[in-house]
Amino acid sequence: MKAFILAVGDELISGAVADTDSSWLAGKLLEERGIRVEGIRVCGDALEEVRGALETCALGRDLLLVTGGLGPTEDDRVREALAAFFSVPLEADGEALERLKARIRERGIAWSESMARQVRVPKGFRPLANPVGQALGLEGRIGECRVFALPGVPSEMKAMFQAQVLPRIPYAGEHASFVLTAAGEPEALVGEKLRGLMEKKEPLVGVTAQAGVVRVRILARGDGAEARARAAAEEARRALGEAFAGFGALTLGDVVVRRLEERGLTLAVAESCTGGLLASTLVEVPGASRVFLGGFVAYANQAKEAWVGVPREVLESKGAVSREAALALARGAAQRAGADLGAGITGIAGPGGGVPGKPVGTVHLAWFFRGEEHHQACRFSGDRSDVRGAAVRRSLWGILDLLCRRSPERI
Repeated sequence: MKAFILAVGDELISGAVADTDSSWLAGKLLEERGIRVEGIRVCGDALEEVRGALETCALGRDLLLVTGGLGPTEDDRVREALAAFFSVPLEADGEALERLKARIRERGIAWSESMARQVRVPKGFRPLANPVGQALGLEGRIGECRVFALPGVPSEMKAMFQAQVLPRIPYAGEHASFVLTAAGEPEALVGEKLRGLMEKKEPLVGVTAQAGVVRVRILARGDGAEARARAAAEEARRALGEAFAGFGALTLGDVVVRRLEERGLTLAVAESCTGGLLASTLVEVPGASRVFLGGFVAYANQAKEAWVGVPREVLESKGAVSREAALALARGAAQRAGADLGAGITGIAGPGGGVPGKPVGTVHLAWFFRGEEHHQACRFSGDRSDVRGAAVRRSLWGILDLLCRRSPERI
């Protein structure tokens, strides 16, 4: 099956918003139906641009998924583009319109006729219910190509795709897929370990770094796909060795929580420049409360001293961004929370605040585990968000190293 994805929106072209919808959809088509998309295109909101993109992307293909351009404003033009393409009118779906009006009333918002754009359907197309939002999706055909138009809001797009679209897409023959997660080693090293598997044309094996972990995707197609994919997954697991974190698309937080739970250990953290991002990453994991006791966001020096016990003399002589301060944060987090392991982060995330010897991006990480102290000084690049995210990932990697009886200084 030949499939394509079209993402619509000026905000995508300008870079104001990242096109995460297309990558998610491509992954789901591959994993759930064995369909590998031929390509992804992004276009702006102009009516003729959308109309032309729809025609081009549908030509010679069996399936086209469109995201974005279904909202209530004048720049949401996918419905209008489809109607113009077929020279058909847009008609409001009566039931959907009444549901929309009721939902608007419940929210205490005054009704505006522009809101009705979200439930208008080009004649000849079928409306798709939106389980979590207001805009209807659309199903129809452009020539021989089956078209599904979905909202651009990721939560709405995902819910509609799972409930309304995926059940209508046939399997591309017999196929089977597995996802493995590796952690604690860089993508290049994981690729080296799996080189033999990746050089084979079947099953297809791909490696992708994502937010501190490495995902290994295996896809087999044709007769005996399940057995071949399973054998490749087991070979990949053995090859990864201690880097193997589990089957499935795990996050770095997932991996850390799993390892702590397997060892019956608890964790507490103390953060300065990351402002609670480390704790937030951990509590994103269901069941994290079994191992994560809590965290301190000790941003100001007086908070570091009063809440976590960083000695005043350390702050005055070495500074808040120092090896000594990071070690005191890690030790204080563990001791004051009663945890087996403590992690501390302090640094300069920028864009200002850098001084000679401590430029922007300087971060000190520390871990306190079973009476032993570990420290690492880092210099991260990028903007404020990049530095904070990198610091959290490196802190979690350090925790994994300690749980695997390695020193985090080796990272």
